[in-house]
Amino acid sequence: IYDPLWEKTDRFVANCEHFRDRAVSIGCPADRIDVVGSGIELASFEYRPPLPLGPGPTRIIGVGRLSARKGFHTLIEALAILNDTGTKAQLTLIGDGEERESLQRLAQNRGIDDRVFFKGAMPHACVANELAESHIFAAPSETSPAGGLDAPTNTIKEAMAIGVPVCATRHGGIPELVEEPATGVLAEEGNPLDLSIALRRLIALAPEWPMIAAAARARVEERYSTHHVTDQLLRVYRMAMIR
Repeated sequence: IYDPLWEKTDRFVANCEHFRDRAVSIGCPADRIDVVGSGIELASFEYRPPLPLGPGPTRIIGVGRLSARKGFHTLIEALAILNDTGTKAQLTLIGDGEERESLQRLAQNRGIDDRVFFKGAMPHACVANELAESHIFAAPSETSPAGGLDAPTNTIKEAMAIGVPVCATRHGGIPELVEEPATGVLAEEGNPLDLSIALRRLIALAPEWPMIAAAARARVEERYSTHHVTDQLLRVYRMAMIR
């Protein structure tokens, strides 16, 4: 599939360094591939300081398709570990998909179905409101059986833009966006215990959340605003035209 493309195409675009390196490793000319991330419209995600922890449970939120690749089953297991070990937390999941029923059964089997809330798919404006009422955004992406990986996902960018501290996994291109401890914390993918430890680590950093959130917002502004991404893409087009 790829081999005939390498010499026929003037310019290639990868949406993160991880995928650029993967493409080069299978033959893409390194001098003809650029990284241009997927942008977000920052005006739709107004920054505000992180929500302070209170006497109630820590509010964790996950957004995305309810599929195995998004790792929400691991997140529910991690939530159960947190509650079993004395860290009271609850989880809101926004999105729908083929794993919804199995995730609901898992929460029930782990005895935390009263702490896991399935909100289904929502428009962006409603997602932004839910993010603003959450303490932590969790993005536990996992490699699919076919080897599928995520780039830095827009849901993480949106959470960082709003000011919600992020816990994600060392997966695909995500560490290019979430860098521990500067802009969030990271856990091993597919490992509920490590994810629970990372979440607890982020909770312990609550006094530093304003600094972490500000750095995360700045990273999104610098790398993923629609204006920045458009300028990068136009530059790639110009390079392609003069080849």
